[in-house]
Amino acid sequence: MPTLKWSMMFHLSRRVVLLLAVGPLVGGCANGHWSSSDSSAASATDYGDSRSSRNRAARSTPGHPLADPKEILAVKTFYDLKPWLTFDSRHGPNPDGLKFNLYLISQRTGRAVHTVGNLGATLHTLHYDRDGNCQRTLACQWRHDLRDVPRTRKEFQVGWVYQPRLWWGQADVLGKEVELTVWYEAPDGRRVVGRTKTLQVPGRR
Repeated sequence: MPTLKWSMMFHLSRRVVLLLAVGPLVGGCANGHWSSSDSSAASATDYGDSRSSRNRAARSTPGHPLADPKEILAVKTFYDLKPWLTFDSRHGPNPDGLKFNLYLISQRTGRAVHTVGNLGATLHTLHYDRDGNCQRTLACQWRHDLRDVPRTRKEFQVGWVYQPRLWWGQADVLGKEVELTVWYEAPDGRRVVGRTKTLQVPGRR
C-alpha cells in the first residue's frame, strides 16, 4: 500500500486549501435535533441538521468518481493553530465552533478520497480533580451526511479533502480543555475512528 509523508502533506494542504471558497457549515447546535441512545449523555448538547435547509440546498455532486466506502482505511485530521469560528455574533466575539481538514484515506491508493456515508464527531470537556485524575463530560455531538460537508473542488497532492465546520452554539466549552473525536461511518454501519485531538478553547471575552 502506498505510504504518505503526512507531515509534509498536511503543510501543503494547509496552504492550498485555504485558497478555496468554503461551503456551508456542517451543522448547528440545538437541543433535541439529535436524540442520544446513551442515557449518560442526556445532558449533552445535541447537534444535528438545525440548519439543514441550508445544508440540503447546498448539496452538490462531486465532478469525480466517489471511492467505494469499503476502501476507507483511516481518518486523519489537520487543525490550524487557531481553528475557532464565530457563527453567531449576537453573543459577542466568542467562538461557537471550529474548523479542520478531514482526510479519508483509501486502502487502495493511500490517498485522501471523497466517498459516501456519514461524518460523526463528539466533543468532551476535561475536568481534573485534586489528584490529577481526568473526568470527561460529553458536551456536543454531530452526525451528518458527507454530502453536506464542505469539500475541496479540486484534487491536491494529498488527494480529495473535506473541510468540516462544526457549530457548538451555547454549549459550555468556553475556556475549557476539550477532546474532539471524529469518525467516518460507512453506509453499512462500519466506523473508522480518527485520533482524538485535545484543544484549549478560548475563554469568554
